Amino acid sequence: MNDGYWESVPDEYIEEWANIFLNSMEGPDLSACCPICHHKELHRYYQTGRTMKVLECSGFNIVKGAEWQWCSCCRTYEHVQVKIPDWWIPKLEIDGNKLTAIPEILDMAYQDVNRVNKWNDVPAQYLNRWEQIFQENCNQHILNEKCPICQKKSLRQYYALDLPGPVRYKKKLYKGKGQHWEWCTACFRYKYSHLSYVPVDWDYELEIKPWKLMIIPEPINETMDSGGSVK
Repeated sequence: MNDGYWESVPDEYIEEWANIFLNSMEGPDLSACCPICHHKELHRYYQTGRTMKVLECSGFNIVKGAEWQWCSCCRTYEHVQVKIPDWWIPKLEIDGNKLTAIPEILDMAYQDVNRVNKWNDVPAQYLNRWEQIFQENCNQHILNEKCPICQKKSLRQYYALDLPGPVRYKKKLYKGKGQHWEWCTACFRYKYSHLSYVPVDWDYELEIKPWKLMIIPEPINETMDSGGSVK
């Protein structure tokens, strides 16, 4: 484990790791020990993708999708495209738009699925007003505006300055580019952009490790609520 970051299975363990998962039909939680750290913290998750008809005349279908394999202890993982096995019964269902190759959000969901599933996209009918509010208050981390969805003053936002350095866009100067989260702490609606322009006067930065960041704003929101230190 490298300072908490997720890492791919090291070459010397690939065969043993693959055999453990290939020979297991236990479901989301495996009983075998992780070949790397030797803890019983191995998990898997399948996300259904598309159904393919193998033989047109036979009507035989296979369901393809993505598989995550990981160890919660040493934070080693694999992410591959596979045929979903017939025996798979999901422990939970996660919106595919919240997932990335690394299983951070899945690991969180396996511990407490509500922390993940309580977050939902901004409904289309509110999107224009939502975007207007955040554009007009782009330098504030806590907005003094009502959420257009639940009508509560619970709007927040956060930028992670991933690519620092002055940059111009549409004749306006920004301090760099980075991830951007907008959310409501009351109704848990959110909007995420993986690469936005960070306002010049944005000066709110939390002491939060980059590997904790995910598409949903749950880790950021928790850090704010707990009075997490600010740089």
